[in-house]
Amino acid sequence: MSWFLLGASPDLRTQIEANPDLHPQQGTRSTPICGVLLTCCELDHVTGLLHLREFQLFNVYATPSVISVLRDQNSMFRMLNRVPKQVCWQSLRPGQEFRLKLPVGQECGIQCQPVALSDQLVRVQGSAQRAREMGHIPVGGEDGSLCQLRGIRAGRKLYIHINNTNPMLNEAGPEYRAMRDAGWELAEDGWQVTL
Repeated sequence: MSWFLLGASPDLRTQIEANPDLHPQQGTRSTPICGVLLTCCELDHVTGLLHLREFQLFNVYATPSVISVLRDQNSMFRMLNRVPKQVCWQSLRPGQEFRLKLPVGQECGIQCQPVALSDQLVRVQGSAQRAREMGHIPVGGEDGSLCQLRGIRAGRKLYIHINNTNPMLNEAGPEYRAMRDAGWELAEDGWQVTL
C-alpha cells in the first residue's frame, strides 16, 4: 500500500513509529510513504520532511512559492536533494487539478484540486493572538474558511491541524455545531483516511 501525507509535522518520526503501516517494508530505510502534499511552508507543516531524507525517492506537491522557500531559501532543506531526484518537487496551482503519482511516475488513482484561501501569512509578535493576528484564516465569520469552502461538494470533508485552543473542539459549543451543520468533521489523532 502506498501512502501520501498531508503535511509533514515535526513529530512525523513518532507518527511513523506508532503506525505499523508506515514502517519500512524492506530493509531499514524503505517506507511506503510515496509523497507529501504541503499547504504552506510553516515549520509545523514541513519539518517532518527531514525525517524522510534517507535517499529514498518521494514526491513533494506544493505551490511554486513553497517550493522556492524550501529548496532555494532554506539551506536545511537542501539535504532533501543530496542525490538526483531524491525528492521530486511537483508544482501545483490553485484551481488546477492534478493526480498523485508514485515516485516512479505511475499514477495512483487519486486526483486533487487545490483551493486558494485568502489572508496571506503576516508577521506578528507576541502571544494570545486570534487566528487572523497569527496569519491564520479563522474558521468562522463571513470570510472564514467554513464560508469560503461552502461550495465544496465531497462525500467527506475534514478539518485538520486544529490548534488545541480552537473553540470548535468543544463539542457542546456553537462553533462545533456550526462546523458540523455545514457538513464537516474534525480529524482526530491517529485517524487514517483511505482513498
